[in-house]
Amino acid sequence: VGGSWMCAANLVDAENWDEITRLSAEAVQLATS
Repeated sequence: VGGSWMCAANLVDAENWDEITRLSAEAVQLATS
């Protein structure tokens, strides 16, 4: 299952995996709090 639709395309295009990871972790924290 892919998840590229969940983040800005420019982050993927720039291969900014650290920011994608940070945003994903933030989303998980918000969803589980």
